[in-house]
Amino acid sequence: MTRLRLSGARRRSAPRRGSALLLVLTLTLGFAALAMSAIYLTSSGGILL
Repeated sequence: MTRLRLSGARRRSAPRRGSALLLVLTLTLGFAALAMSAIYLTSSGGILL
């Protein structure tokens, strides 16, 4: 019984970890793209700041 409960708890927490990891990855990639575009604009003479 305890093994089934533990496996059930693990299965329930797995999607949450996956979605959280996906969210962090998306935010990181978005921030990296924003930083790269900002560096490109400032280096190419664009007015950003």
